[in-house]
Amino acid sequence: MFAGAAALAGAALAPKVMRGVSEWNAAQEAKKFNEVVEREKEKIKKDIARGLKAEHDLGPLFTADDNLQSRMRGLDKKSDAYNKLNTEATKLSVGIAQSKMHRGVDSLGLLAEANPYAEELQENKSAITALATARVLYTEGAGTGELLGSREFPYWHNLASAYLELENKQQWQIKATFKELFEYTSYNHIEVSRIPPEQILYSLIDGDFDFSLKTGELKALLDKNFPTWQQPRHPDRDYAHYNDLSVLDLVELNRLTAVISQIKDPGFVSDVFTCRDENVKNPNIGQEGVIPLPRQERHLQVIPPGKTRTGHTRHQLELELFASAAKFHFHADKKNMEPEEQGPDSQEWTFFGPGVVFSSVNDSTILVHFYASRKFRDASGDESGQNEVVCLGEIKRPALPLPGDENKRPDSPTQALAKV
Repeated sequence: MFAGAAALAGAALAPKVMRGVSEWNAAQEAKKFNEVVEREKEKIKKDIARGLKAEHDLGPLFTADDNLQSRMRGLDKKSDAYNKLNTEATKLSVGIAQSKMHRGVDSLGLLAEANPYAEELQENKSAITALATARVLYTEGAGTGELLGSREFPYWHNLASAYLELENKQQWQIKATFKELFEYTSYNHIEVSRIPPEQILYSLIDGDFDFSLKTGELKALLDKNFPTWQQPRHPDRDYAHYNDLSVLDLVELNRLTAVISQIKDPGFVSDVFTCRDENVKNPNIGQEGVIPLPRQERHLQVIPPGKTRTGHTRHQLELELFASAAKFHFHADKKNMEPEEQGPDSQEWTFFGPGVVFSSVNDSTILVHFYASRKFRDASGDESGQNEVVCLGEIKRPALPLPGDENKRPDSPTQALAKV
């Protein structure tokens, strides 16, 4: 009888024991994971320091290269003196190229404009922890069994502005996103290592990123909110495709969704018209910048000329674009732009994210185009490009606010620009 009672007691305890063992194992795995994350955080801090130093050190290297090139110009190309200097110049150029590529994005190189973001990132413990978590999950395959070898989710100096967007991401959120990422790539037979790091990063910082987003869902969203989006608005341009959502990749579809979310916000639309009016007043300057991810009290972000060391906006725009939904500019030299002046033209490209063109139709109407750029090589190897364009239709100037309502939103882009 006692033996039977013991057996029954043991049977009752077995699930509890197994559950306890499982919880203990999970706790040990979590402890081990966190230890790896802590080591990764130290690696990131060193990467940030190296990135800042590397950009600082590039100046003298460029000066040395200029001196070598100057000395070589007066020499016979077959002489020993020329060959010696040419060997030095080759080694120097290789060192410069390696430094720029490793600490920045290949097409951008290493930029001083990224330094303020990197310096801020150094002090941001939450963002570094989230980034370290992402790097460990990428390397380990997030428990999917995928073998990534020695590849890693890299720290790039020029992505520091986007890394800062990870500040409010908890470890479980990063893990959940990576789980969806690996499930998506497995189902679609995509090698994770072939996905550009900036696209993975965007899926982490966009809290509404949807790995199951389909073109049909986006079309329904456009039909509901922008019934004029499929109406042709200007003569045919040399576009790859027009209003064909099927040619956009998953990240572009999600970025388009973020842009749509912003344009649905009357406050954001008001910002667009304010910037359009400024553009009409000063068409030679041109209003351009980035459309932030949809978050409370985040405006259209104007990036004024002269903000960068070069006196141009391109580098600053690209750095900000990694952490945003899209970049934007205006076709608004006057309020009544002709149809052939509306929409992206053949000279407008954006390769680190999509772009948006706001074309002025009249005082109360602006036409919106979303575009993603594609590079092509012809038989001779020459590069050319075309845009995939989606017309979002017209937006209308919001009604004037009632007395007192103007204090409900923070500074407009124009007011913020006046404080710069």
